[in-house]
Amino acid sequence: MNISRIYICIVMLFAISCSGAREVQKRDNLGRVSAVSYYDGNALIRTEEFSYYGNSHNPWAIIYKKKKGLELKPYREEEYVFSNNNLERISFFVYRGGEKEKAGMIRYFYKSERTDRIEYYTYRKEQQQFFIFGLEQHFYNGDEMTSRRIIEFEFNGQTQKSMQIGQYVVYYEKGSISWMHSWIMNKKSKKIVEKKEFNSDLISNKVAFIEDFYMQRSRGK
Repeated sequence: MNISRIYICIVMLFAISCSGAREVQKRDNLGRVSAVSYYDGNALIRTEEFSYYGNSHNPWAIIYKKKKGLELKPYREEEYVFSNNNLERISFFVYRGGEKEKAGMIRYFYKSERTDRIEYYTYRKEQQQFFIFGLEQHFYNGDEMTSRRIIEFEFNGQTQKSMQIGQYVVYYEKGSISWMHSWIMNKKSKKIVEKKEFNSDLISNKVAFIEDFYMQRSRGK
């Protein structure tokens, strides 16, 4: 299971479909989406511009622009780095006052062509550094994923480092969620709350929520 390849498909679909506005796609001579324009009636309101590595379908960058006054101005950007055709890093940027600023990044690591771990970072302008706030570790038996560990971190202003505040371990059987074991720090009492969950639908929704939260935070949202 190559999670990063799944992410690319998801982000491309998200970029070209997540809008109530009418969309117009432009494709290059290789059939790749090169631009998407969104219209409110006949008025152009925003665009997404795609570039790729050579003749591959691996994206190099996606630039998001929206209408400000009479012009389209960039407000967000994503840059992709690949190694051996595997997604290695996504760097996220935001535009403030016309200036491109770092927002966060996601790093992917592999073993035997399978996703081994994913690290989520946010960029803190005050320290001019990236700090990890999320980590996923994947464990396998042969080709089958047996468990997935999701760890959450919080920036500690006193130590100027990331501090672990929560951990979820999701167990799988025959490719399906079996149960989840979690340890979450109560921010008021500073005590660890341990919990076991066996409802696969609740677990699936929880994991989806965490994934979306990690993604949006990496993007600077």
